Amino acid sequence: CGEIFSRFRLDDKLILDIVHPRGAPAYSIGYPLQKYLRQTDPKFHPDILDFGHFHRHLWANAYGVEGFINGGFEYPNDFIMSQHAGSDLSGWIIEYEKDDKKLKLRPELIRFI
Repeated sequence: CGEIFSRFRLDDKLILDIVHPRGAPAYSIGYPLQKYLRQTDPKFHPDILDFGHFHRHLWANAYGVEGFINGGFEYPNDFIMSQHAGSDLSGWIIEYEKDDKKLKLRPELIRFI
């Protein structure tokens, strides 16, 4: 895996991109994901886009891509609090089925309280 971007082809059917974007949290949790896809040529869009970095969690479809933003497993510390980022202690387990006509997802959010 790369430090910023990795692309995986799962079962020769599904493309999964994992991205560690830069920048601060936006006014909306999903905005960085939407902005990333808007600025990426659609012919390079994956089936699933997985974002880290923002310490929040979200599942949304944007531009035909199933987008996930991961929480994290780090408790809030001085740096996170100074960035006003907060921290959702969470992660996703995603089961999928894909054929030529459809993508079926069964995401499960694991959230630590």
